[in-house]
Amino acid sequence: MENCTCDSYVVCTHHVLLNPTSGVVTIKTESENSYGLAVYDLLGKRVLQENSFRDGMCDLSALPKGTYLIQVSQDGHQVVKKVVIQ
Repeated sequence: MENCTCDSYVVCTHHVLLNPTSGVVTIKTESENSYGLAVYDLLGKRVLQENSFRDGMCDLSALPKGTYLIQVSQDGHQVVKKVVIQ
């Protein structure tokens, strides 16, 4: 994990997450296909789900400040990353 002054940037296939964020994260993979995206709070409650997400911006600004887990799923593979909303 690297630290940066950027707002937020996620590269799931390279397992890089730069945050905290004010609510908008950029999700980028090496795949051109859509994938599943889910966001969970730390109690395990799913607070957002997109079944056909493509690389781009994911607006989490409607969620309360706190720590969340972003899960990206494609072709039976999953990557989970932590994001902090300030």
